[in-house]
Amino acid sequence: MSLPEPVQAQAPASRERTILDAAGRLFQQHGYDGTSVSRIAKLAGMTPANLYWYFPSKQVLLRDVLVDLYRTSLESLQAADDATASPSTRLCAYVRTLVTLQLSDPETVNHSYLALQSALDEESALVISRWQREHRDLLRDILLAGVGDGSFDVPDVSVAASFLATGAEHVYTWFRHDGRRSGSEVAELFADHALRSVQPRP
Repeated sequence: MSLPEPVQAQAPASRERTILDAAGRLFQQHGYDGTSVSRIAKLAGMTPANLYWYFPSKQVLLRDVLVDLYRTSLESLQAADDATASPSTRLCAYVRTLVTLQLSDPETVNHSYLALQSALDEESALVISRWQREHRDLLRDILLAGVGDGSFDVPDVSVAASFLATGAEHVYTWFRHDGRRSGSEVAELFADHALRSVQPRP
């Protein structure tokens, strides 16, 4: 599967990394409109003028934050996928990894990738949609493999992929790190429910 050619396709340099980390944390906590460039610069340990040297606008910064988030999460999903394993094992690994990624930061996350994308201009949104497609293509490949060998009963693979991915991506909306279940337990439960939802009924 070949990657598209989005902005920041490679890991950013150290200074950009500091800015992206700061912006990503603030955007996810406070949203695009609720996060100022001066606040990002302060968390990154620089002045707004310094920040603009690396990112010419707040809009470009949001785009590159989302590209970076999608790039690193795709790398994690690909690393967790063993194409030689059974479709059931691959599906559980995908869902488990995706849930774990959503819960990896103990800080409160109030704005998901999808929510932040609504603040992008049309051209930037197109860049991000290509990265989204990479994530969903991997999940669709897994589902198709299961349909092919008879281990999955899925009438519409694209709908099933959207259903499974959306549920995992929004786990942050209700999960609490001080709740009755740990992040790893929730990830296992999601993987189990995902598998049950695609297995043939008796």
